[in-house]
Amino acid sequence: MPGAISPLINLLYPHSITSIRSRLFRKPEPPRKKPNCTYPYTFLAQEMKSIAGAVGEIEGIGPGDYRIRRSGLGYIQSARLGSADVLKDGLHLEHQPEDFLEVVIGETRASVEGRVTDGTQAVSNAVVVLVPSPNLRQRSDLYYVAATDGNGQFQIQARVVPGDYKVFAWKDIEPGAWQDPEVLERYENQGQPVSVTSNSKLNIDMRLVR
Repeated sequence: MPGAISPLINLLYPHSITSIRSRLFRKPEPPRKKPNCTYPYTFLAQEMKSIAGAVGEIEGIGPGDYRIRRSGLGYIQSARLGSADVLKDGLHLEHQPEDFLEVVIGETRASVEGRVTDGTQAVSNAVVVLVPSPNLRQRSDLYYVAATDGNGQFQIQARVVPGDYKVFAWKDIEPGAWQDPEVLERYENQGQPVSVTSNSKLNIDMRLVR
């Protein structure tokens, strides 16, 4: 599943709009893959230093297919290069782009917590995963993972990006397998739907996936 591992944008502020100009100077590095990753995307890993509303540059990007991800506070609400939706479809570069990459940063304080049981007793050391809606599952930055404690309690306080998700709780699953469409298809009807807003503080009771 494509996604970014390193930061792209660091010095932006919530609700800002920043234009980014990329420059093609070198060949792309071989794509890095995560477990169960079969998509041929590489990653924009440079920091783009700018202030809110300013224009910055990312230099030395080779032709290829990329996805972007923000580190730090806030989240990428939208990213467009001309008419292309970069968050949804990725960034495809064949030559020096004529348009600016416009990124909108939003703010979120959302969190999700709760308790996992097997139907009767609390389950410790379960893996709880917040999985985005099907149309966004190519974005690895929208998966949130936590483990339950001895009382079956879990907390996801990673400032969750607003949207619709399903929450799953597994006792034994390979790391990253929740991003595999075939794995999710087997368990889809056992996920608990949740809707997250920018100020959500959700508390839910989960049953272990079987």
